[in-house]
Amino acid sequence: MFHESTTRANSLRGIQLLFLTGCIMFQSAVVSAQPANPGEDTSWQSPEDTVKTLYKQHLEILSEADHPAVARLESLKILAAMVKAGNISEKEQIKEIFNALIALVKSPNPEKGSELVTDYRKLREQALKELPLLTSKWVKHDNEAYGNMVDALIAYSSEIPSEYQKSWLVTQTLSEVLKALPIELEDGVTNNANPTVERRTIKQASRGLKKIALDPKQDLQVRYNAVMGIVEKGDDFLVLPTPPATDYKFKPKADVTSFYILADQLNALVTRDDLPPLLLRQSSIALERFLGIKLP
Repeated sequence: MFHESTTRANSLRGIQLLFLTGCIMFQSAVVSAQPANPGEDTSWQSPEDTVKTLYKQHLEILSEADHPAVARLESLKILAAMVKAGNISEKEQIKEIFNALIALVKSPNPEKGSELVTDYRKLREQALKELPLLTSKWVKHDNEAYGNMVDALIAYSSEIPSEYQKSWLVTQTLSEVLKALPIELEDGVTNNANPTVERRTIKQASRGLKKIALDPKQDLQVRYNAVMGIVEKGDDFLVLPTPPATDYKFKPKADVTSFYILADQLNALVTRDDLPPLLLRQSSIALERFLGIKLP
């Protein structure tokens, strides 16, 4: 009797379970067959397609002057974040952002007295800060990228009326670009005259600093900073002597070709008759040190 009652109870529970499962499946079928609420968007894009959509939206805001400067600034920051994360890497995308930033840096601020001048100035300053990153990405596709960037920065710093803040910012940007470049030879590269990407970049960035140092319209402190940007990059290639030794040496695997590009820029300063004494002396001391190092 006990076994029989237990069997019946188990059978009853089995029937109940089947009935409950059937109810759930029927309810699910009814729900899935019902149309979505009118106007409800039940689709979505893949992450990659979403990135492309957002890229297009923010590029349009950044590029069109009809949008307020504050909105363009936020779109610039968003695009820069996407580039830094590697979510924007296609050739044409990088080119479009690069060209938009070049255009911004080259476009003058609104006339003084305009209530928008402050917002637009901030937009251009942010474009200048982000330009080196975009240039480093675009240079893989365009050998002239750094040259275009330097020309845009020099035009920005030379705007009339001359402003210390703009010139200081340009000098700092070029110095940081130069400082970040590698000093060692890549595998398979030798110290010769071959125009590697790194050598072209060093030449363009140091060219920009040389032009600032030679510009009499610039503040003397800004011009001095430009000279020191070249000098300090040159020192990165060297092993400083430990007293009482006084002889400098090149670091192992130093790209001496790039080093002599910097020396050549300093020589262009030293050989000018109109360079202020402070700049002449600083350039001459560094050039004497650089040329006094035995070639490897």
